[in-house]
Amino acid sequence: METIDPNFMPDGSSGSIGAGLRFPFTQPPATGDVLEVAAGVWWARLPSPTQVDHVNVYFLRDGDRLVLVDTGYAHEITRAALKMCLQHPKIEPFRLSRIVVTHFHPDHIGLAGEWCSQGVELWTTRTTWAFSRLLWQETERAPTAAEQVLLMAAGLSPLELVAQRYRRYPEYADVVTRPPDSFVPVLDDQELAIGERRWKVRLGYGHAPDLITLWSDDLAIVSDQIIPTMASNL
Repeated sequence: METIDPNFMPDGSSGSIGAGLRFPFTQPPATGDVLEVAAGVWWARLPSPTQVDHVNVYFLRDGDRLVLVDTGYAHEITRAALKMCLQHPKIEPFRLSRIVVTHFHPDHIGLAGEWCSQGVELWTTRTTWAFSRLLWQETERAPTAAEQVLLMAAGLSPLELVAQRYRRYPEYADVVTRPPDSFVPVLDDQELAIGERRWKVRLGYGHAPDLITLWSDDLAIVSDQIIPTMASNL
């Protein structure tokens, strides 16, 4: 694969934050398109209705079936883009059978419940599943006492903290479909056989609890655990 300037950013700009990282593709896949990054592994970029305007997801061929890693938000623009990807000529011959969700943030688990209601299996950690179920039922958005202490320590003034209490946040359930009642647990150091590759599971922490990263002999899918342009709280 051709490499490019190590300062190149995934959004097409350049800067020092990306120094030391090499990106073999000069352009990300367009909405609804997929890019084969290795045999049987396709990268797609789904639009998001937020300031972070996209999420990267991956399709892994598993014989005549397909495994999807992360799903994007439960939002019409994301849903439409994912359906376009699944209808892509390179993807359409394979039946989606499993979704691996790396962590509970809405841009990664948002559409999982919708697909699981159609018979697709959810594979994730117990922590991710439990957090998602809890937050999906949560309606209280005011910061807790512990969160207020953290916000003040992070530099919010008393006036900003008051404004934070009245700020309207999207409810988790606004952007995440109902999490399924069951799931297949994924564990640290577990090995997942998908197609011709065997992926070693390594759990990351900081950005989210029990964040799944997948490592094969030649590839790694690291979700938000390793990202060049946004603090991942390692």
